[in-house]
Amino acid sequence: LKGHFAYGSHRYFPKTSPIHQRECINIVSLREPLDQMISYYYYKIQVDEVGQVGPPVNPDSPHPILDFYRGRPTIRNMQTRMVAGVHWHSRISPLAKLGTYFPSLMLVRARQNLKREFDWLFFQDSADADFVEFAEFYGLKYQPTRYEKTVTKERPQCHDVSPEEKRALLQLNLADVLLYSQAKEWRGEFAHISR
Repeated sequence: LKGHFAYGSHRYFPKTSPIHQRECINIVSLREPLDQMISYYYYKIQVDEVGQVGPPVNPDSPHPILDFYRGRPTIRNMQTRMVAGVHWHSRISPLAKLGTYFPSLMLVRARQNLKREFDWLFFQDSADADFVEFAEFYGLKYQPTRYEKTVTKERPQCHDVSPEEKRALLQLNLADVLLYSQAKEWRGEFAHISR
């Protein structure tokens, strides 16, 4: 099982599934929150899915990226939601409302899961080195792969965002900001967290 899954997704597979027959290694890869928000927004524009994940965004708005996130509370703090086990894209999660109405409780759960449930923690800004360390630990060969289909081709970088937009975006995504900061502090405390 690989891909973008919220923690605990294995529980939704039947007991007879091979996923329950093997040892699980839980891996999480975190991304700098502002960069993740910018990338996600422009990716949705690139694949023409903005209207599929919420109300239309007025392209003439002075701050369309802010309008995008303000109108979509269920996709704010996506990294915290995933680590907490909140399936943000699905109604099957018993915790679906947690992130929208109680983001501080979701953050507590995400911190607990990060500390107790994950074997490996990677950061996108050092992903290649992190995956090399992971592969070496398990005696595997690591071959870097770049999926061009999911690369956001034309988007601003974090330093291109105005200070007021940056503040507003980070406030909307505060749980992710706090989780990312905590993970960076914990980086050296875990045996399998990349140094």
